[in-house]
Amino acid sequence: MQSPEARRRADLTARLDHLVRNQVAATILQMHGIAERLGRNATDLQCLHLLTLRGPCPAGGLARWAHLTTGAVTAIVDRLEAGRLCATGAHSAAL
Repeated sequence: MQSPEARRRADLTARLDHLVRNQVAATILQMHGIAERLGRNATDLQCLHLLTLRGPCPAGGLARWAHLTTGAVTAIVDRLEAGRLCATGAHSAAL
């Protein structure tokens, strides 16, 4: 039998879990909507967010952050650069 404090803690944890899951789902849906309005895909937009947050990096670094292959990241950076959303140097992808 759980104590009232343990029950309260379990209830709060369950409520927090539910709220966090709803927020994650809303964020994902919002990101997809924004990407669509910009004529981009969600993965490209997420990589752009990572570059904005973490700064310039080699393609391998962005691939690790985004859990993608370096080949996929190269294509993403090419699309972002073509859309003038980022600029590349010899060894980095930068905003």
